[in-house]
Amino acid sequence: MERVEAFLNLVGYKIIHTERDLDEKNHQSIFVHCEPEVPRARCPLCGSQIAHVKDHLTRTVQDFDSGGQHVYLIVHITRYQCQNKTSKRICGKTYTDDLQMIDCRARMTQRYRDYIVSKALSYPFLRVANECSISDMTVRRALDSWSDEREEWRLQNLYCPSSIGIDENHISGQFCLVITDNEHHTLLEIMDNKDPETVRIVLEQLKEKGIPQSVTMDMCLEYRSAVYEVFGQHSAIVVDHFHVVKLILEAMMEIRKNLIAENEDSPIAGLKYNAMKLKTNLEDLTDEDKRTLARLFKAVPGLMTAYKLKESLRSIWCCKSREEAEMGFNKVTEAIPEDEAFEPYRRVIRTMNQWKPEIFNFFEYEGVSNGFTE
Repeated sequence: MERVEAFLNLVGYKIIHTERDLDEKNHQSIFVHCEPEVPRARCPLCGSQIAHVKDHLTRTVQDFDSGGQHVYLIVHITRYQCQNKTSKRICGKTYTDDLQMIDCRARMTQRYRDYIVSKALSYPFLRVANECSISDMTVRRALDSWSDEREEWRLQNLYCPSSIGIDENHISGQFCLVITDNEHHTLLEIMDNKDPETVRIVLEQLKEKGIPQSVTMDMCLEYRSAVYEVFGQHSAIVVDHFHVVKLILEAMMEIRKNLIAENEDSPIAGLKYNAMKLKTNLEDLTDEDKRTLARLFKAVPGLMTAYKLKESLRSIWCCKSREEAEMGFNKVTEAIPEDEAFEPYRRVIRTMNQWKPEIFNFFEYEGVSNGFTE
């Protein structure tokens, strides 16, 4: 008996006796009769300890194999009926002993179910079923049970930080929704799609825990709509300035292409391929870079205007206040030439105006960015 208890390690159970016999599939098996060490003390409905024994029953569950033999636990369970009298009637709730280590939704121990799940996450169900001498439906039920527990645990442990980040990442060949805690740099949620409905559902779950002060994201209309629908105006959306600067740089490269096409007869041989120098921040240019750009600006004067506008737009995020930044933005808007070649900048300005509150919220929530989420 001691040897059996040692290899089974049945925490919370007392072994009554063991026997060897064939199971229903004619496999040589070990049947371990056991019972809970500590009977259930209270009614789960009213909490009373007043109850009488209604009847006894057994439950058979499968455990890890031992020495090539299947192992089954035959758990002897006592059913109780609460006799607590409340509001002129008896509670009458029927309940059983607490069954530790046993998956209530499957005919197996939790540790055996977890082993099956670990296999099922890596191999086909039929292979796992054959290896464990069970049906493929049992494998599926074990995985469903594990998945339900994980979801229950996730919802219980989900919390709402003061700032969350929303983005999508390309994982295993598909775009997945990623939501993070910006404050503590931890992952809150990852979903296998980024559909607007999925975003809304996850945000609704977060709302049950609280409402974040800020939400960082790129300029995704679906995300913005979901945040305002769920949190209303209680959460401020902060567009990460990285995405705005990226639009500005792309627009400048498009303007560069337009201007060079208009000045094909200019002496720009050897200069038109210096795109990276145009993207470089003014403070990061070397003396040689500045001389190269000076020759390019002399050959194509419009490029100097494009570069200065790019630097003016980028410098908005160096302002000390929202008011100062918005004034700088308005000045840049007015300074864009009416030349058709500068249409890409006007397009960026229109986009920024559509997202103006969210872009300039940057100055109200200093230090908040979507960098960790991305």
